[in-house]
Amino acid sequence: MAYHYLVASLPLLTFDQEIPFAPTEFVSMCETQLSKSDLADVRNIVARRLDQVEHPVFRLYVAADTQLRSALARIRASRVSLDPGPFQKSYAGFSVYAEKLATEAMSAANPLERELMLDKFRWQFLDELVVLDAFGAIAVMAFAEKLLIVERWQSLTEEKGKSIVEQIVEANVAGIKL
Repeated sequence: MAYHYLVASLPLLTFDQEIPFAPTEFVSMCETQLSKSDLADVRNIVARRLDQVEHPVFRLYVAADTQLRSALARIRASRVSLDPGPFQKSYAGFSVYAEKLATEAMSAANPLERELMLDKFRWQFLDELVVLDAFGAIAVMAFAEKLLIVERWQSLTEEKGKSIVEQIVEANVAGIKL
């Protein structure tokens, strides 16, 4: 099903911009525009229930993201001599690029650079899917996922980072008996 008006009215998203509206607002915008099944998929995307999204093209993204996360888990587990099995999830297909990217990302100079590499992969994958149906449900779903990525990047502030580091240090110091 095509959603020409909705897709044409959506703003262009970039990593470094202010989020134009909250993901929940986007779901509200979609309520009168999308079919029931497409709306359910958008709701599942925004709620981070990607395993419940049924759209076959978006499932390609879910599989690639699952593969990427599994590859990262394997690398992290091997660094601390753990069995990666419990951290692996099944996925359809195989992307050599996702595996290569996981290795490159884990060798990044810092965690922020790593996260940027991973999100750029996700963003590019979504762009490639939208080419298949620029005004269809996949364009709307890709926008929802990109909106979540932008929202996440917007939430990464120095103050929040310092607060998290302080919490980790305090938790570790509390566990040390002097």
